[in-house]
Amino acid sequence: MARKFIFDTALTQDVQKAVSDSFVDNIRMIDVDKIVPSESNFYNLSDIDTLADDIERQGLKHNLVVSIDRDNPDKYLLKSGHRRLKAIQLLISQNRRKSRVVPCYIDGVKSKAETQIDLIMLNATARQMSDADILQQYKELLAAYEAYEKDTGNKIKGRMRERIAAALQVSPAQVGKIENIVHNAIPDVVTAVEKGKTSISTANEIAKLPAMQQEEIVDKDISSVSHKEVKEVVKNSRKSCNNEQPKNRVPYLKTYSAEIGGLSFTIMYGQYESGWIIAIPNFGVCVDAGEPDDTLYNAEQLENCANSEVTAYAREIAMAVKELYA
Repeated sequence: MARKFIFDTALTQDVQKAVSDSFVDNIRMIDVDKIVPSESNFYNLSDIDTLADDIERQGLKHNLVVSIDRDNPDKYLLKSGHRRLKAIQLLISQNRRKSRVVPCYIDGVKSKAETQIDLIMLNATARQMSDADILQQYKELLAAYEAYEKDTGNKIKGRMRERIAAALQVSPAQVGKIENIVHNAIPDVVTAVEKGKTSISTANEIAKLPAMQQEEIVDKDISSVSHKEVKEVVKNSRKSCNNEQPKNRVPYLKTYSAEIGGLSFTIMYGQYESGWIIAIPNFGVCVDAGEPDDTLYNAEQLENCANSEVTAYAREIAMAVKELYA
């Protein structure tokens, strides 16, 4: 037993040393002019002067994390350390620091889209996020995933809603609320979330209302409206709609036939009073949808339907809608 214990301890030490050596091997001193901050970095870069004073007093205690730019190998895309880089640049500009190089951990060769995804995921795990932060992260991450798919030709595996939820460390239901806000809320409601005037939960309920009622809530001062109050408005609005005689509610649908994966899909797509729909009558599917070019959202809606064939080819169907409707 003693020998086994000694062997395991030695093996653990060897592994730890290998990991440590690997980390050290990837550390490089890089000129600040070669480091490219993310153009889409929306995180708060506050107290730069205070941080610069601290670095001047005791040096830079933590390395930056960068990736080699796949499109420009002489440049390094910054993933972590935007405040530290800003502080270093400030010290250099004020002649308070002579050295222009900083220690950086090189995390492989990546595209700007991949680096942006990493940036968001790193901050999602390292920061306490407000609803405004989460909404902005959702937008940036969705754009980065789209850019990644376009740049590489590789599809993101799995359902996009669940992947984004995992990356942002929120529930898929929370991502569903954000999708509803992005696609159905008027701009002023989205802005209210971005400015911290209302929560995602409240904005999600507001987005279920017709645009005119949403405007009324915004005009009353959205920050004073509670989630409970909006739910009651939504409930009453639905009762009112149910009591009305339906008129002019039938949407005009364009119909296409698409051969995908050896299957023939009859795709009906169009707009009605409160949104868009995709119907595939020969597979018994009809779902709420977004605009034609919103392929990720439309694919997500199709992936949530009960038909396995449609679910399997949801993205291809969404792309077909975009191309055929153009």
